[in-house]
Amino acid sequence: MPYSALYCLHRVYARCQAGLPVTPVSDMAEVEADDEVVSAERDMFESHLLYHSDVDGYYIPVDFDIPELIGDDERVGSSQGLLAELQSCAPAIGIRLEPDLSLSDAEAQRIDELIQTDSGEFTYEWMAWLALHEACRQSIASDHAIVFIG
Repeated sequence: MPYSALYCLHRVYARCQAGLPVTPVSDMAEVEADDEVVSAERDMFESHLLYHSDVDGYYIPVDFDIPELIGDDERVGSSQGLLAELQSCAPAIGIRLEPDLSLSDAEAQRIDELIQTDSGEFTYEWMAWLALHEACRQSIASDHAIVFIG
């Protein structure tokens, strides 16, 4: 996925946390228009998705509330924490989760088909959401870290 997809997903999560409506964007200028909303949420240092650097560092399959800073700049997030944040913003971008908050294979396929046809709605957000959701699912199931290398 393009790295800009993460910025789009950051925007969605921050707008959800701020109680603002989430609408599709057509270009990065619209994403950047919400920089203050994303920065305000990031500056709380509570979000695994926003605080953690997605170009290096890692998420580990240990459930803890807020991301950790190790050393001077190594940010460590929780796979479970990230998954919970993804689940919380899924409805805002039209992802339908099961009552237990899992993602059904049928729903994953539906979203993947929307991405493939580039429906123009939340294509980048869906790409990032699905990739991170699957990484969290695998991390938790196999007890291994999600590692980003920049």
